[in-house]
Parts: sequence; structure tokens; C-alpha cells
Amino acid sequence: MKAVEVSKVWFIAFTSIIICCTLIYLYVVNSLHSPTEHLEKGRGAIKLGNFEIAFEACKVGVQEIGDQYQTLDVIDDSGLKESAALFALRDGEIMVAANTMCNVLESRIQMLERQWR
Repeated sequence: MKAVEVSKVWFIAFTSIIICCTLIYLYVVNSLHSPTEHLEKGRGAIKLGNFEIAFEACKVGVQEIGDQYQTLDVIDDSGLKESAALFALRDGEIMVAANTMCNVLESRIQMLERQWR
């Protein structure tokens, strides 16, 4: 192979690695950013007494995180708290449901952030 062809191959390989790393970084940043926005919206709605909006905002954040936050070394009881929020909603205790769901989202965001440190 000619030296020019080898340098082209190395350039393409190096550029591909840089692009992949950039995309992974952007995915990680976005996966943390969006749930945080939902938490902020939920907490803000709670302060204004809009508990239905708060519950929905935090529930969407919880759904976006999914199970990304789970690790083998963390004992997590947020699933029980999420169930408690749903039961509170069913029983018409929207203020309790909103606060509990936002607490679930906050704890899952914290667990997810610990993974990336």
C-alpha cells in the first residue's frame, strides 16, 4: 500500500472515532438534561399548586430515564415510591402523588449522575 493510502485510512479511522465519541457524549448529556427539565417543571408547578401538571411532568421524566439509573451496587426503593405515587393519584391525593413522583424522579436522576462520575 502506498503511504498516501495508509494516511487516508488512518485519517478516516481517527475521524470515525472522534465522531462516535462525540455522539456518545451528546447522548449522555441529553439523557441527563431532559429529565432534569421535567423535574424543574414539576417542582415549579408544585410551588404554584398545579399538582396535576407537576405529576405529569415528573412522570414523563421517570419514563424517559427508564432503567438506565439501575446498577448492581445500588439498593433502589424508588419503584415502591413510584407505586405509592400512583396509588395516591388513584385515591385522589394529587398533591401527595405529585410530590412523591417528583421525589422519585429526583432520586433516579441522582443515581444516573453517579454512574457518569
